[in-house]
Amino acid sequence: MSRLNDLPSTSVKWSDLTDVVATARGKLIFILDACHAGLAGSEKFGTNDEVVSSLFTRSGGSLVVLAASKGRQFSLEDPAFGGGLFTSAIVEVLTKNRALYDTDHSGLVDLSELYRGVKQIVMQKSQNEQTPWLARNGIVGDLSLF
Repeated sequence: MSRLNDLPSTSVKWSDLTDVVATARGKLIFILDACHAGLAGSEKFGTNDEVVSSLFTRSGGSLVVLAASKGRQFSLEDPAFGGGLFTSAIVEVLTKNRALYDTDHSGLVDLSELYRGVKQIVMQKSQNEQTPWLARNGIVGDLSLF
């Protein structure tokens, strides 16, 4: 968990992350679940689109970013969710109700199926206070994940 009074040892610098991404090969999937996941990298940028654009531009590779919330929204946590709402929604889609979200009945959960299910669960349980978002670079069509 990041602590504002000790960021150097409790967080990851955006520049360190983009340096690693710039040298990676293959498709990368980032799943961001943090209090303000939609503001990742905001020390330089103001919006989700600017942050993701910088990551895409720097890497130039095939990349997907799935974040727990948009912009200034909080990523909600509650004991009723078993922790973070976003993470519990991912677990629900991939395990507990997998067959419900595997809409093409392939036995695999595709990127679009994961996002659709997670977004539906999170928005419903948060009463539209939290909206997961998805961005991609260099990936056309769907992608089987799990």
